[in-house]
Amino acid sequence: MEVLKGSLNANMKAVIRLLLLGVGLALLAWFIRQAGPGQIFAAFVQLHWQTVLVLIPYVFVYLADAMGWRFAFGRNLPPGTPFRTLLRIRWAGEAVNNVVPSAYIGGEALKVYLLQKRGVATADGTSSVVAGKTAQTLSQVLFLAIAACALSRVTASGGRLDGAAWVAVGVILTALAVLFWLQKIGPFSLALRLLQVLRVFNGTATRKLELMRSIDDRLLEFYRRDRKHFCLSATSYLAGWLLGTLEVLTVAYLLGTPIGLAPAVVIEAFVGVAKIFGVLVPGALGVQETGIVLMCRVAGLPDPFGVSYAILRRGREVVFALIGLTIVYAEEFDLRRLRKRLDRAA
Repeated sequence: MEVLKGSLNANMKAVIRLLLLGVGLALLAWFIRQAGPGQIFAAFVQLHWQTVLVLIPYVFVYLADAMGWRFAFGRNLPPGTPFRTLLRIRWAGEAVNNVVPSAYIGGEALKVYLLQKRGVATADGTSSVVAGKTAQTLSQVLFLAIAACALSRVTASGGRLDGAAWVAVGVILTALAVLFWLQKIGPFSLALRLLQVLRVFNGTATRKLELMRSIDDRLLEFYRRDRKHFCLSATSYLAGWLLGTLEVLTVAYLLGTPIGLAPAVVIEAFVGVAKIFGVLVPGALGVQETGIVLMCRVAGLPDPFGVSYAILRRGREVVFALIGLTIVYAEEFDLRRLRKRLDRAA
């Protein structure tokens, strides 16, 4: 009976993902038709070999984000752990997050596993991943607030769009507050207590109880006694968000549609929000592209530019994901077992 129930749940998830993917791709096709395939093709012909330049800005984003994660270890980072190792592990995890629709859980689990292979304690690795994601979310709220202020400078429609922008900031800020609250009361221990109440507490969970408590203790210690590293982590992630605008500016310059910093910030910030809504779709395919075109419209940019940038950004993500998956393969990880772990996490 349990096997049948699990199979039905898996099939339902697959159907929902396929429906969302179909809607996203249909919207993308509609935007391409509206923009004019000929103009989009002409834009790519104009770029030619310069397309490679689009890859450069996000190298700096990855470096800033890896530094943010490094600070999230606080004092628990094992001495002698090279920065390039953390960059390599994070790159592999982000590749999984971008390819597998596991609500970002799969990639984080992979990071913890790869840290374990290098002798980092599970509690230290898990707490660093949770603290890093919290710092990244905080930095995203700050970046969205900056973008909400910039929005009034790039559109004359004011009112409604500005209000919607601040609503988005409020929603993510509320989610962040809940995240902080959970980490203060001990999220992993709380989950185990709920399992006890629901009588789903088995021998495996009992054996992991000490590990869960250890992770909670490390998180509390990090937030209470190592605020310096948390602030440095959030600052590094904020730098990563700001550096992401370089990609928009680079593409605009190469396509002969130079724009100011304010429109670039607005596009980068709210495309990030669109990706959150597309978390159940593989790679947010279609959802991200729709968000890009809509935000380009808000910034007063023509649809051919919006669609061209959406395709170029997707191409850059594919290249970075392939590099990340190559790292996973180089780690000699059992890919079948990885897939099973990600399915359970999703």
